Amino acid sequence: MLNIVERLKHLLDIGMQSVFCTFVLRLPGETEKILKETLDLMTELNNIGVNVYTSLATPFPGTYSCNHAEELNILITETSHMINFYEP
Repeated sequence: MLNIVERLKHLLDIGMQSVFCTFVLRLPGETEKILKETLDLMTELNNIGVNVYTSLATPFPGTYSCNHAEELNILITETSHMINFYEP
């Protein structure tokens, strides 16, 4: 079975011009070990020509992460309620 790096490299090898991967970092339960493995994978993909993008897990109001912030050790600030997709 091919791993993800081999599959994405194959897409590039057959001429696909734009291959993108987006990673969400700092998800609840993510350990430093998992984060390092993810960063290593991102570097490997970037080195073969994959466009790599990242975002940070965001505890939007009403989501599990926001509703369970204390038990997940997520800091919710006084302005967290202002997070939305419509305004910068």
